[in-house]
Amino acid sequence: MLLASFSAEAQSVLISDNTSSTTPDASAILEVESTASAFLMTRLAKAEIQAIALPATGLMLYNTDDNKPVYYNGSDWVFFDGTLVVFSKKKSAEVAGEKPLELNSRSQQ
Repeated sequence: MLLASFSAEAQSVLISDNTSSTTPDASAILEVESTASAFLMTRLAKAEIQAIALPATGLMLYNTDDNKPVYYNGSDWVFFDGTLVVFSKKKSAEVAGEKPLELNSRSQQ
C-alpha cells in the first residue's frame, strides 16, 4: 500500500509504504520511506542529458552510459565524486540537430 501525506503547514510530502508513518520530516519538502523499495532516479544516456534545455542547478539523474549518478552544478554536469562528465563533440553536434563538421583537405582547393 502506498501512503502519501500532505501537510499544509510545513509544505512537506511523505510517500511511504508504511501505514504507521503519517508525518514527513519537517526539514524535508519530500520524504520517501519504504522497507521494501527504493527511490529510482531518472535514467538517461549522455545524448539525452545533453538535450535537456536549460537544466536547473541541482538537477540530478543517473547517467546510463557511465553507470553513475550525476548532477548539474549550474554550468556543467558533474559526477557525485566531483569530476566532470565528458561528452563527445560528435554527440553534442548530433543532439543539436547538426551534422558533425568533417574537414577534408581537398574540399577547399
